[in-house]
Amino acid sequence: MESLTAIAAFTCAAQLRSFVAAGRQLGVSASAVGKCVARLETQLGARLLNRTTRRVSLTEEGEVLYERCVRILGELEEAKALVSRSCAAPKGRLRVEMPSALGRLKVVPALPTFMERYPELEMDLIFADRIGNPIEACIDVLVSTTELPDSRLIARQLARQRLGVYAAPVYLERNGIPREPEELRCQDCLGLHYGGGERQRYWRFRRGERDLQMMISGRLNCSNSEVLVQAAIAGLGFVQVPDYMANPGLKQSKLQEVLSDYRPIGPSICAVWPSNRHLLPRVRVFVDFLTELFAPALPSKDGLDGYCQLNE
Repeated sequence: MESLTAIAAFTCAAQLRSFVAAGRQLGVSASAVGKCVARLETQLGARLLNRTTRRVSLTEEGEVLYERCVRILGELEEAKALVSRSCAAPKGRLRVEMPSALGRLKVVPALPTFMERYPELEMDLIFADRIGNPIEACIDVLVSTTELPDSRLIARQLARQRLGVYAAPVYLERNGIPREPEELRCQDCLGLHYGGGERQRYWRFRRGERDLQMMISGRLNCSNSEVLVQAAIAGLGFVQVPDYMANPGLKQSKLQEVLSDYRPIGPSICAVWPSNRHLLPRVRVFVDFLTELFAPALPSKDGLDGYCQLNE
């Protein structure tokens, strides 16, 4: 800190060409400014300022140091301003984009607490199953389950999903309960349709420490996971989805889980935001809210204990 004080005194004296004027600006005496500069010269082993009775001027070594000190002090002031803004009360409009099922079933039910905590915040929620780039869409925070390889983005991993296989009791009564993933080969498996003629062809499973892939087939494919869950409830086949999507059907006994010993870990759930907004108060508090929301807990009433933190 003493060196920083000396640098500030030297830079101010060099700018104003006067110890007296520098002392007036810094709120200290001219002799205090002179002593700071003298200590700095002693530390560096070089004369930085030429002194006369009327003014001071930079030496050659002083010119070199002065240019760098101006940049250092400028960056310090910018950092202080950023920290100050980050500690201010969050306000303004927050634009958040997330997958529709995740938002409807997990995030939105917890929003009243967040909105009550920050009354000066306004929110725009955008639900989209095909996630775009938040920079191009002017999104403050993106809740994503897909990778976005863009160096201008910052991501915080919130949780990892655990996938389960589910079917309606009426379907299981008619077709039997599979005990091994291989038994799904002769069953109707409801797959995602990605568009452009591409559809989901494999489901993942985990046996001990080994990951497995199982080719699936079925008569129904759909581009929306929530619709697939409803199709499973209607008795059209098996569906593999994260816990939070199946939980409402499980609570009402409309779905039943099978192959629970083969649950794989699914995609990460991440909070993503543009790097140039990482200290905005509204972004900071919402990311903290998401971190708290997705934190693992004891088996919970909402059935979301299938989450595990990535830093376990």
